[in-house]
Amino acid sequence: ILVQGVCTSWRFGSLLTMVASGSEHVAAGEEEQVAKARELYKQASDQFNDVELAKHISTPSPSFVKFEDKIFFVLGVVNVILLTFFCFGPVKWLLVYFTTIKFLVLIPTRFWLYRKQKNQYFLLDLCYFANASLIVQMWLLPGSKELFVVVFSLACGPLIFAVALFRNSLVFHSLDKITSCFIHVSPFLTCYVIRHHKAEVNEGWNIFTGRKFEFELYPPEAVGLRDTFLYPFCFFLCHQLMYAICVNVVCRIPEDPEYLTCYRYLISGSFGAKLKKLPGGETFVPFWYFTSNATLVASLLLPGILYYRYAWAMIVYGSALVVVCIWNGANFYVEVFSKSYRKDVIERAKGTKPWFV
Repeated sequence: ILVQGVCTSWRFGSLLTMVASGSEHVAAGEEEQVAKARELYKQASDQFNDVELAKHISTPSPSFVKFEDKIFFVLGVVNVILLTFFCFGPVKWLLVYFTTIKFLVLIPTRFWLYRKQKNQYFLLDLCYFANASLIVQMWLLPGSKELFVVVFSLACGPLIFAVALFRNSLVFHSLDKITSCFIHVSPFLTCYVIRHHKAEVNEGWNIFTGRKFEFELYPPEAVGLRDTFLYPFCFFLCHQLMYAICVNVVCRIPEDPEYLTCYRYLISGSFGAKLKKLPGGETFVPFWYFTSNATLVASLLLPGILYYRYAWAMIVYGSALVVVCIWNGANFYVEVFSKSYRKDVIERAKGTKPWFV
């Protein structure tokens, strides 16, 4: 976080230095230096209007864009190292803090960045609600066995499978891609540690209560399909209802097609073309979209009882999808990055492309 703050503020370093230097000159009574500074500013103002001048000052150089990517790359690698250590090392309870800190940093950052791109409605999707529910369960309701099973089933079902569905890629220098990996993979890893290593997690210290963690879970033999399938599926249905009310009534999405949601994004592609060929045509596309979505979620929730009872099943399944994520990242670096990075840096330096992509 500190490194990213330094990177962001570096762009304005020259301007701040000029202002600070100007203040020192005024304090020292060096009116002549101040007059020269004002003349330089006037010359710049004559050449650019205020908007162009601000853009000119804040536009980074290609070398700085590359430096930012290197910083994000280092942070991405460190993130993987820490995740591995917290999941399989001797201090598993620190994963609770690590997941929470990343959630509080990455999700607000994504909202701020996505809002600029008119993509903020993506944050109403099920994945974000499931992540928020995990945070609530860990810190506010650690004794809620029912809520944990619901979040656990969602994390092992639609969330982790979204890695393959949306082709999430482990691209270390991309804040956007790393955030997507966090949203879909971190809940799975956190739930794995809490469920299958509860005793070790409960040895950790809760700084808010001043005592050890007190996670309470159902024993494996007490959990059935009602807990791992029915309740999580009801959670999904409730989310769909709230989502529909939100985007159609509470914060109605504009008609502008540039405002994207998961529905608009998927319908605009080949998936939408297939739905339009089903009975009812384009009129019934929302119905077929919901039906296919609900069917997929239901099928992904079914094996949740196995993951709750057997750690090895969860490890095998999670490892397979993590490998898919790594493979997608390898494809990006070899097929895309090696050919287009130089052009990408120039576009980001000019401000014609978002810096966080």
